[in-house]
Amino acid sequence: MAEPMTRKISTAGRARQACAGSWKEHEADRRAALRRDAQREMGVNLSEGIALSRFLSGFVGSARKQ
Repeated sequence: MAEPMTRKISTAGRARQACAGSWKEHEADRRAALRRDAQREMGVNLSEGIALSRFLSGFVGSARKQ
C-alpha cells in the first residue's frame, strides 16, 4: 500500500496565502474607514474630496516628457 501523499505548499502558494490574508485585513480597514466617513457630515466629506481633487490635478501631465 502506498503512503498517502502530503501536500507541500510551494513558495508561490505561501505568497498567495499571505496576500489573501493581507487583502482581508485591507478590506476590513477599508470598510471601517467607510463607516467612519459615513458618520461625518456630507459637507466635510465633500470639501475633503474637492481638496483632494485640486491637489491631484496638479499632477496632470507631470510625467510627460518635455
